[in-house]
Amino acid sequence: MDTQLLVIGDSHTNFWNGTGNWLGADTIPGISTKVVTGALAYNLVEEVSSTNSRHIVLETLFEAIEHGFDGWCMLGFGAVDCQIFIWQHAATVGFEESVRSVVDRYVSFILEVKNVHKKLAIWAPVAAHHSIASDTAIGTQVERNLAILVFTAMLKEKLALHNIPVLSMLEEMIDIDGRTREDLYLPDLTHFSQALMPYALKTVNQALSLHLAQAPNALTINEQRVTRFELVDRVEKFDHTWLHFVLPEGAQLLSNVAIWQSVFAEAKTLYIATSVDAKTFDFFEVTSEPNVHGVRDHQFIPIGRHARHIFVRGYMHTIKEEDIFLYVKSSMLSHAPHYHRASLLALRDAIVPTKTFVAESPFTPEAAVIFTAPPSHPVMFSAPPSSILYDSAIDEQRVIAFE
Repeated sequence: MDTQLLVIGDSHTNFWNGTGNWLGADTIPGISTKVVTGALAYNLVEEVSSTNSRHIVLETLFEAIEHGFDGWCMLGFGAVDCQIFIWQHAATVGFEESVRSVVDRYVSFILEVKNVHKKLAIWAPVAAHHSIASDTAIGTQVERNLAILVFTAMLKEKLALHNIPVLSMLEEMIDIDGRTREDLYLPDLTHFSQALMPYALKTVNQALSLHLAQAPNALTINEQRVTRFELVDRVEKFDHTWLHFVLPEGAQLLSNVAIWQSVFAEAKTLYIATSVDAKTFDFFEVTSEPNVHGVRDHQFIPIGRHARHIFVRGYMHTIKEEDIFLYVKSSMLSHAPHYHRASLLALRDAIVPTKTFVAESPFTPEAAVIFTAPPSHPVMFSAPPSSILYDSAIDEQRVIAFE
């Protein structure tokens, strides 16, 4: 059996299938999941429960062992208890005692499982979900996050006596105000995206001495790049005849500029200028290709330059914003939902596993190349200065150059 990690738990276990879809099939090599929707950690010691959770967990593990499983089993329960049970009973027995009662019963079941399979770890509950009017969560999101933090701390304390590791990414999910980071949710506002998967895998690999990685390949800066239509931050008229497009974030690899054939039918020739810093521009003169697809089809003009500022000019009375389409190429990382610090650090460590760095040779700048704008353009363009300083306090678009 190829499974290195068997994850059994409530519906948040779907995170480990690697798809971002809680009904998705397992996609991470070496990881298998079994979801027991709605299961309470409190009820795992019970022979009879509404979810039949005890029997599902044990039967899943027994079946895996019969098929040769010798990897780590990781249980992931407690999220439902912290969302509902703990605060529901806190008013009568006290908050700490309410948490402790759940932890004690969960630990009793964990020790039963430990007798069945020695390689046992626990995945602590994730942060509290965003409560909506129709769900049954008890308490505010901050209160429920407190319950999860205390639950996890008590669980670690008790299981340390039995050498059972308790792993968690909870602290990375809670924002400064005590609420759960909204950018980590899937659209259902209950389950969580794959944004934390690199961090989660790093945590599990270090604790359990595994080598799990997302399929098909680890993400690197040279990972497959995709072309997409780029919405612009703003569009301005420049010198009456140029349209100035500004991308919203950083200079991106501009792969193509697409223009309606109907524009070419009138303009015949277009000028396109691209720049990183709005100072040094590359100019392209583009003529219309034979129109074989009709005036409502696009003509794609290959650019292949990093740019944030794009000028387009046609010899016609008007050229409209809606006539121009900008396409950029970017890493798949740009499209992953809200990577944040923990994930980026985990990616860094995966790409650069050692802390040894070799000093690079000094950079020797190339000689400046001068570009002359068309006669109506009031700017002389040259190579960018050796260093620049962005004065963001005044204007993000203002650039102060140093010689």
